[in-house]
Amino acid sequence: MSMTQPTPGLEQGLTTLLERVKAAKGPDREIDRRLFMFERGFTRIEQDHDSTGPRFYAWSGERYQGEITSQPRPAYTASIEAALAFVERKLPGWRWGVSSHSFRGGETYPDGKPKYVDGYRAHVTERSALRPMSTISDARTPPLAILAALLEALSRANGEQP
Repeated sequence: MSMTQPTPGLEQGLTTLLERVKAAKGPDREIDRRLFMFERGFTRIEQDHDSTGPRFYAWSGERYQGEITSQPRPAYTASIEAALAFVERKLPGWRWGVSSHSFRGGETYPDGKPKYVDGYRAHVTERSALRPMSTISDARTPPLAILAALLEALSRANGEQP
């Protein structure tokens, strides 16, 4: 039996995860793994191999949470349905929307003008009789835009500044 290094979790917070989602150009299983850990409150996962195959053990801070199965994680970054199900679990009853949208992709032309890329804009909005404020975010694919809006809303609720 050999213990591998712990899988890094969310010690750096939601803002770092949000930055990774916004920078992604398509589905990303590493981001999916980090979202899986965040959804379940894990800060790290350790992997162990024995004669029956790999085994995974989850931790929240220094507290052992138990063994988890090696079943496939949801493909949050590849599936609109998985991303929306995640929104519903984290922000029940909130409204959402997504549309195509061009935005600055971070690159520039030789003359210094920003390059725009085709992408998507998503929002999540709390249901309210008052004037609700939407959290809006842009990304390269619909699932990434939805996840970015979710993480930005959660970051703000936690007092982090995305």
